[in-house]
Amino acid sequence: MPQLGFNHGSGLRFYSKNVIFHNQNTAQYNGGDEMRAWMKRLFEQLKGLRHDFHNLWEVRNDDGTTTIISQWTRNNWLPERDTEEPTVAIPLSRISTIGPADSADALDGLQFKEVWLYWDTAMLAKYLPREAVVFQAQDILHQV
Repeated sequence: MPQLGFNHGSGLRFYSKNVIFHNQNTAQYNGGDEMRAWMKRLFEQLKGLRHDFHNLWEVRNDDGTTTIISQWTRNNWLPERDTEEPTVAIPLSRISTIGPADSADALDGLQFKEVWLYWDTAMLAKYLPREAVVFQAQDILHQV
């Protein structure tokens, strides 16, 4: 079963310090560290996670950036699941803009500049409480 890897590192290796990350419920996270903090809270309720890749389309933009459109299956294992089969497998689409990095330790000199994430979180409704991070339609990091 795949394990989660949010116990070390920074979002800045892959995500620009100014990345704009739009989640599936219209919340927006700004910057690599904020986006990673949201992801860590999102996935900390899972025992394991695996992404199966299906398709990728690449569009080179006039401004030197590249837009990547991709399709995946997000396989989620909840804590009570101790088998090779995930608790739930959810289709996922992602539209990302990648461009020159603003960090020296970025992978191949490129970083994500903007990301739009689409996945059917309703498929988790029978496994998680309504107040779970995955269902929140606002920025959970700056709630009062």
